[in-house]
Amino acid sequence: QVMVTNVTSLLKTVKAVEDEATKGTWALEATIEHIRQELAVFFSPVPPAKVSTPEDFIRMTKGITMATAKAVATGNSCWQEDVIATANLSHCAIADMLRTCKEATYHPEVSRDVRQRALRFGKECTDGYLELLEHVLVV
Repeated sequence: QVMVTNVTSLLKTVKAVEDEATKGTWALEATIEHIRQELAVFFSPVPPAKVSTPEDFIRMTKGITMATAKAVATGNSCWQEDVIATANLSHCAIADMLRTCKEATYHPEVSRDVRQRALRFGKECTDGYLELLEHVLVV
């Protein structure tokens, strides 16, 4: 199913290149779908390839803050170039945050309670960001 979704996302991206007027919209839709896929991987039982420290996870908030500011500015400008830049920045920021969050939950000093809360907050952050991107898409 993930492979089918990836192919669908790739086809949308190819179509976006062909149609200049909707390139930003397609890029944002593809990013939203990709973030949803990243969330599925985030909750998979497969442990991450490496372990990060909780401090590494905290540092990821800078990328989320920058991506959020860019998304808000894009909602105000509505320029296709801004929408595309927001899509790219959003994809990277959320994927990095989810990856680092999961890696940090596997750190040996992280308790089960903290692990569960970190996973919940990672999901809440992602859900809120997806909501923001969907609002930008409507504008």
